[in-house]
Amino acid sequence: MTEDDVRALLNRAVPDLPDPPDPVDRVRRRAARVRGGRIAAAAATAVVLVLVVIATIPSTKTSEPAAPMPAPGRPKTCVPPDNTFGLTDPGGRGQVVPEGATRVTLCTYTPDSVTAKVEWTTSTATAGGDLTPLIDTLNGFQDPDEYRHDNPGVELACTAALFRQYQMIFDYPTGGQWSVVFDMNCGTVTGGDVIRHGNVSKAIKAFTTLYSASGGSVAPPT
Repeated sequence: MTEDDVRALLNRAVPDLPDPPDPVDRVRRRAARVRGGRIAAAAATAVVLVLVVIATIPSTKTSEPAAPMPAPGRPKTCVPPDNTFGLTDPGGRGQVVPEGATRVTLCTYTPDSVTAKVEWTTSTATAGGDLTPLIDTLNGFQDPDEYRHDNPGVELACTAALFRQYQMIFDYPTGGQWSVVFDMNCGTVTGGDVIRHGNVSKAIKAFTTLYSASGGSVAPPT
């Protein structure tokens, strides 16, 4: 084997070395990686900030402010209707009855149509326990203006029929009481200076459910 044959064999056995890396290209690649990482981090931060801002935006849904528990005062009693019925000024906005009551007394006034002047026979029933469903029902009725807005063309009217009337007296842990008066002729409930309109017999039925749980029964609303 000649020297030329040995040189040719070595050339075939050992591959050519790659070109040395370009230092400028290496710097360019490193800069691109760093810049890409910074963009990704900035994007993630922006997403977090957007979520935080959205979470802190208050809801546009409004709710009636909770009324404070009544302070102690003179005991409230069942007061029969004065035989005058009719819608009055809507009054203030808020809750018909404050939350947190522990006991409620239903005053039922039954008309006596035998006499020339209407007289009322009063009966009472008291219930305790969880009053939340009853209170939510009362506070869920609409004020007259809301009712007119939701029912355009429908006028609120009071009937002259002789209906059984009601009153609810709520007791609170503070020792205070709160009275809600029903006007079944007009379909309204009044608590303080707040008047609400709707199918107010639902509140009587809610009381009946509460009272029946203890074994009692009351006259159905009419």
